[in-house]
Amino acid sequence: MSIVLKTFKFNSVDASGHALQGTRALYANGRQQVKMRVTLLKQVDGSNTPLTQTEKDSMTIVSYRGNGMPGEWQLSTIDNEYTPGLNPNRSRKQQGDKEQLTSSVRNKIQDIELYSNTTGEEVKDGEEVFYFYLSTADESSDPKDFEAIITLEGAGTYRSGEASFNYSYVTVQAYEPYTVDVSEINVEDEEVYCYEWKKGKYSTIRAYWFNLPSDLSIVEYNSQAPDSWSHSRAFLEFWGHKSDGLTYSSALHHDTTSFNVFQLGVLTNSNHEVMVDIPLRGAGLRGTIALNEHYNLNCSNGYCDRTYYSKFGVEVIDEYGCEHRYALHTIKDNYDLEVVTTD
Repeated sequence: MSIVLKTFKFNSVDASGHALQGTRALYANGRQQVKMRVTLLKQVDGSNTPLTQTEKDSMTIVSYRGNGMPGEWQLSTIDNEYTPGLNPNRSRKQQGDKEQLTSSVRNKIQDIELYSNTTGEEVKDGEEVFYFYLSTADESSDPKDFEAIITLEGAGTYRSGEASFNYSYVTVQAYEPYTVDVSEINVEDEEVYCYEWKKGKYSTIRAYWFNLPSDLSIVEYNSQAPDSWSHSRAFLEFWGHKSDGLTYSSALHHDTTSFNVFQLGVLTNSNHEVMVDIPLRGAGLRGTIALNEHYNLNCSNGYCDRTYYSKFGVEVIDEYGCEHRYALHTIKDNYDLEVVTTD
C-alpha cells in the first residue's frame, strides 16, 4: 500500500481565508492573532483519501525546523476575532516626546504587507484545510518562521517546510503594542440634571465621557473598582465649604445608564426616587460631578474636605487587542474631572 502526501501547503490567510504573501505582522499583546491555513491532500494507492482522526490530531504548527513553539508564542484553533494586521493609524511608538518609526522593524523588514495582497492560490477539489491562530506577548524585534507538521499512519512525519513541499513556511513579525496617550482621549461633558432647591440656589450634575480616538473601538472593559463600589458608582472625592456648598465626584459603572440623583451626590432634593439617564456613548470611562450650590452641611471643613478615593482605574482593550489603562480623578480647584494613564 502506497501512502503519500500529495499536497502540503502552509499559508497565512486573511479573514475570508484567501492566501496571503509576505511577512505577516501582529501586535505582541497576547490577544491579536495571525490566521494560518494548512492545506493537505493524502493519497492511498493513488486515490484521494481523507485524513484519519489520529492524523488530524497529530497536526500542529512549530518553529521552522524546530519541534515546538518559541517562548511566549501561543497556538490556538479558535479565532478570537480581534482585528488582524497593524492599525495603519498606529504604526509609530512613543519615544519620549518624539514619535519615530520602529527602526528595528524598518531595518529587518522593508515591506510588511498588511493583510492586503492575496496570492490567488485557492483550495482545490479533494484538498482538506485546517486553520490555526498564532499570538504572542514576545516584543523582541526578530521575526519568527513557522511550519506545519503532521504524522501519517504508516508513512511517517512530514513537514511543510521541506524541499519536497517547496519550503512552505510563514514568517511573522511581532510589534510592540501601541498605547493611546491621554492627549488623544476625546472628552465630552454635559449638564444632565439641575434642581433649584432654594431661590437662586441650584444643585447640578455634570456628566463626563472619556473616549478612545475615532480610529479605535473598545471590545473589552475591566474596571479596577475600589471596595466602596456600590451598585452603579464609586466615590472619587467628597468635599465642600459652607460658603461654596457640597460637592461629590463619582466614577460610573460601565453596565449602568440610569442613576439615582441622591446616589450621585444631590442632597437638596428630598425625593430620592428622582433618576437621571447618562448613556454610554461608547465611552470607556464616565464620571460625574454633583454640586450642591451654597449647601450648608453644618460640618467642619476637615470633614467636608475628606477624600474617599482620589483615583478610579479602568482597563480597556481595543479591537487590535492592545490594552490601555486609565484613571479618573478630580481637579478640585475648578470642580472638574480628568483622565490620566496608569501602569
